Amino acid sequence: MPGVSVLITVFAALLLAWVTWTVGCTGIYLFDTSIGLSSGWMLLNGWVPHRDFSTPLMPLDGILVALSYVLLGVRYTSTVIAAGVLSIATFLIVQQNMRRLVGFPIATLAALSGTMTTLPEFGALFYNYMIAAALLVYGALALALISREGAPLRIGIGITLALVLATKLHAGIAFLGLHCGLEVLLSLRGDRDVRHLARHLLMVVSPVAAVLFAAIVWAGGPTALFGEVLAPQIDSSRYAIRGNLLVFMGMQGRSSSIWPVSPLLMLLLLGQAALMWRKAGTPRLPLLFTAAMLVGIAVVTLPSADSSNARSFAFVIPLVAIVQAAPAEHRRIATGLVAALLAWLLVYATGYALRLERKAWDDVAFAVTGPPPATERVAVPFFTGMTVSAEHAAVLRKIEALHRAKPGARILFGPGMEALAPAFGQLPPRRWPNWFHRGLSYQVDAADGYRAAFLAARYDYVLLADRRDPILLPALAGRYRATAHIGGFTTLYQRID
Repeated sequence: MPGVSVLITVFAALLLAWVTWTVGCTGIYLFDTSIGLSSGWMLLNGWVPHRDFSTPLMPLDGILVALSYVLLGVRYTSTVIAAGVLSIATFLIVQQNMRRLVGFPIATLAALSGTMTTLPEFGALFYNYMIAAALLVYGALALALISREGAPLRIGIGITLALVLATKLHAGIAFLGLHCGLEVLLSLRGDRDVRHLARHLLMVVSPVAAVLFAAIVWAGGPTALFGEVLAPQIDSSRYAIRGNLLVFMGMQGRSSSIWPVSPLLMLLLLGQAALMWRKAGTPRLPLLFTAAMLVGIAVVTLPSADSSNARSFAFVIPLVAIVQAAPAEHRRIATGLVAALLAWLLVYATGYALRLERKAWDDVAFAVTGPPPATERVAVPFFTGMTVSAEHAAVLRKIEALHRAKPGARILFGPGMEALAPAFGQLPPRRWPNWFHRGLSYQVDAADGYRAAFLAARYDYVLLADRRDPILLPALAGRYRATAHIGGFTTLYQRID
């Protein structure tokens, strides 16, 4: 019934919008959010990544934040609305691509539960969850490609992977390699020659190469881009690869962000591959495909140990593939089982998002005893409509009072606090890292240069998180004095004239 399908689709979209808005307007997560919010603010002021400020990421997150500021105003809720729009778009794209494969009910459940593990889980534009949404779309397109050939599907995959690369370079490279492996397997299945394989790969690689070329030109050359994006990542990956493999296998990791079913995910991947090629008569292909999938999922989470990037990709896609490839006599049983698992995932993901478990990591990052509940409405213009914790509210009120009393004062927001810069119209020194995370966003031997740039800029005040300060604190001695300890996790310093 078309009318019922439309109503269910509209209800699912409204559910995604409601969860995104509720989560986005409740609590703030200053630490990782600082990358996107501060990048968008600097782009809005005409700064260019890798030329005017250092960043460990590709520019798409900052571009979307800046665009939301332009269209909806310079406020945090602009990024919440943008996240809601992207969530609904992700849901609709995945639903429509899966609908041809497994029918409306499973396609809708898969698209809704999978999307709920992406942007709504954080409630605002955030690079890791943007990648998760893009990879869910990639998974849906890849399943469709396995079922039917078509240039539009490959072009769509290329655009999707280009968006992943434009957000996080190493994630885009990892999944581009994974898809190239899939194309090789598909060419073996169909006994196609090398020319067919080359033409198919060109359709996928072209959008990715175009985005990479544009990023290099914008940054001012490959040295500027790769020196700031890849060099720190490669340096940190030596310890991250082992850690992420252990996390994915369920052997270690944060209990709030890792499911105890990772071994089940591996079995589902194996089952998916076996079912896909059950008619091919080549038993080695399922094993190769499964290995490529596992390696891709493990690599794409680098350098973060958070498995949320791979949840929907590693869980939803195999379940849909099981329904798609199940023999006709077992299709009803497979559909019922998969529907139950997807419904459980939807409930789990919705509850996880509404409990604000992802935003509670801010308190871990800043060593606040908590997580503190978000109970206070704030009147700071940038955060209008937000409910935050008492600790965060104390910081916002203090800086707002300072800003009103001394409107011309220059304030530098230190490591992990850069997300506050747009709220008070502040900018860092030129060539400043927009997110301090030693080993990931800057090289240790550059610290002296950053300290010199800070001292030359002569800021009136500096707000530092007590835990996150690998660079600035040594430069304050004898030049700044602590004037207030705010919220239990930050200190405000004033320059000594």
